[in-house]
Amino acid sequence: MFGSRTASALSILQKTYDESYLTCSTAVYYESKGNEGEAMRCWKQALEQIDDHHANRVLPNFTPRSETEKALVDSLRRLELQCKERIDLLEALRLSRQESAQNADERTKAAKLWKKRKAAILEKLPAGVDPHAAKQILNEIIVQGDEVHWGDIAGLEVAKNALRETVVYPFLRPDLFMGLREPARGMLLFGPPGTGKTMLARAVATESKSTFFSISASSLTSKYLGESEKLVRALFALAKVFAPSIIFVDEIDSLLSQRSGSGEHEATRRIKTEFLIQWSDLQRAAAGREIGEKDKERGDPNRVLVLAATNLPWAIDEAARRRFVRRQYIPLPEAETRAVQLRTLLKQQKHTLSDADIETLVGMTEGFSGSDITSLAKDAAMGPLRSVGEALLHMSMDDIRPIELSDFVASLSTIRPSVSKTSLKQYEEWAKEFGERGG
Repeated sequence: MFGSRTASALSILQKTYDESYLTCSTAVYYESKGNEGEAMRCWKQALEQIDDHHANRVLPNFTPRSETEKALVDSLRRLELQCKERIDLLEALRLSRQESAQNADERTKAAKLWKKRKAAILEKLPAGVDPHAAKQILNEIIVQGDEVHWGDIAGLEVAKNALRETVVYPFLRPDLFMGLREPARGMLLFGPPGTGKTMLARAVATESKSTFFSISASSLTSKYLGESEKLVRALFALAKVFAPSIIFVDEIDSLLSQRSGSGEHEATRRIKTEFLIQWSDLQRAAAGREIGEKDKERGDPNRVLVLAATNLPWAIDEAARRRFVRRQYIPLPEAETRAVQLRTLLKQQKHTLSDADIETLVGMTEGFSGSDITSLAKDAAMGPLRSVGEALLHMSMDDIRPIELSDFVASLSTIRPSVSKTSLKQYEEWAKEFGERGG
């Protein structure tokens, strides 16, 4: 019946195209007005019109014989593809907005709960804690959101395992870590800059479900006499109240540097002394000592850890170094880690690098830190844009060529390792004498 071309069959094809085109035009109109609901309805209606045409098999053996007929068939196929793409896109946008709204609601609820909890704690502060200092700690030093997980950090498996053993497991299962298994009250992450020490600290807080207190020397410094000591006391008191807690001190060498006797400023010396005293107070739970009811009212010191990072471990005061029972060396990334990081950085980019090219880059980035590799990838990603100059202002994204190995080679002439071989030797020697390797 349909073996030969008929005028009626061709007219049905033309009618299907005209109707679906009109419906698609209506969908475009609704989208321009921001009415995505009606636009979605129209896109689906147009797709149904085209599907009905296929289902009825009006032209099962229709082969265009003229340019006009071919153009009509191609146009109908493009309309079908456009309908499917717009339906998928609008649905993705709807789900994205729904998820964003849910996340916003969750953040709002979390913010309200946090505000309520802060007010309750400020009303019933432990004895000896200054209210103004406590409020400053709660507002400026406690870090919330922006979670970091182990999977976000390439390599460093030895360091991750050490942190799991020292922090994560004891915080999540305190009943198993008592007596001789009691965790350390201090852990130091040291090594060259840009190796992921701060990221590790954030990941520890996330994985152990801990309150994260992020401090530096400047955050505990006050121009008023005695205020800095109050801030230190409030910090440790609140850490126990919010336990499990991690007090993270970035660049701890600036806070607990070696004491230089008469040449040291009095205010600096007082901050160090108060910090060391409060830190020693955490040892009260050592050797399996049980916490009494009176102590519980002031918080749980069993699940408070001082975690610090430094690029200058040899500058830390000896008394502080002794309290860091675990001293983990975070070295420059090994070849395998560099390969993982490069692949991760390029994952969301248009590029032509093969596995062999990645291996070539791994060999060329010996001695680079994690941050150096990120800087290199960022600079290489600019290569395709540099090659077109001002023409990029008038080009679409699809017209920009992908990132190539040559872009990385060109960037290597300007992006160099930030850590010298002399410095690396110094880190290795200090790690051999006082620490443990974490790479």
